Amino acid sequence: MAIPESNEISRFNAAMQFTNGDEDKARRMISGDYTDLKAVKCRFQMENSDIFGAFIIAVKPEESLNLSAYTITFEDRLTYDKISQRDSWKTFYSNISKIAESSVVTEDAELRNHILTSCEGFDIYPDIQASDIPAVSDKLEEIINKFFNLQNALCETEIEMLSSLALSESKIPMLKKNETKTSSPEEVKPDIEREADFVMNAKIIVSPVKGKYINDIRPGEIIKLLPLKDDPLSRKIAQAQKSIGENGEILPIRGRLKAKYPNEKGYIIYCIVGKKILAKIIEEENVKIDVDSSSSDKQNNEKSSLSLYIILLVALIFISFFVIYALI
Repeated sequence: MAIPESNEISRFNAAMQFTNGDEDKARRMISGDYTDLKAVKCRFQMENSDIFGAFIIAVKPEESLNLSAYTITFEDRLTYDKISQRDSWKTFYSNISKIAESSVVTEDAELRNHILTSCEGFDIYPDIQASDIPAVSDKLEEIINKFFNLQNALCETEIEMLSSLALSESKIPMLKKNETKTSSPEEVKPDIEREADFVMNAKIIVSPVKGKYINDIRPGEIIKLLPLKDDPLSRKIAQAQKSIGENGEILPIRGRLKAKYPNEKGYIIYCIVGKKILAKIIEEENVKIDVDSSSSDKQNNEKSSLSLYIILLVALIFISFFVIYALI
């Protein structure tokens, strides 16, 4: 069936837009002889766990531009085996989007956003441009490890060329304008800073022996940190926490972890140190940091007390049954 002339004109105009007005490239794009994008198709699993997933990202690597992305996660090995990254990009997307219709499969926007915002920080675009699959897989594994706070991601990846015209005519969800250009985590996560009245820069206190790895800390935990500047704000917080030394110096203060975001090598960490006051920490390595043990001890004491109450209750029930049985 011949394509209507109006449709041909529409496709030509779209191709001209995608090729910045280059008529020769536009005609080749329409015929399928010119491609300007790369599709990264990946299925992954967290080894020794029930976490599986798959995603496809269409990118313009030379511009560090993400144009389309779709991600799913699930807990079924049989579903994982039905996905092949070797399928064409259209078949791969069609397959995982159908799988997403199942009630036990999640279209994971949070993981999608994590992957997109991590791409530039991990400098993955040159590897995609070179179709260096081992390098791309290694970096995707690091990105996924950070998302799940695990260290055992296994990615199976393929890279395929396609055109902007073919992508626009497909059913893959396109990203919004503000999502296409990746940026550093500092730029991607501004809302958390806008919610605070003040944001102070600080550094964590390293504790190699008794500390806890940054990768393992969770929101709500209290960590030790030190303001980078001895300014009125830092001094006010230190005074409120009775963290002023004998010589007037600021001692480590406590902050309750609010959030942590990945960057290329480590994390950007935000802690609450006062009412509407955040401490911002940039740490490039997954080091062990000083965690306030008092909150952990309190939780452990509460758990111990609960366990003791349960034991006493069970013992009381047992004695009651024994007494009743003796009286019969």
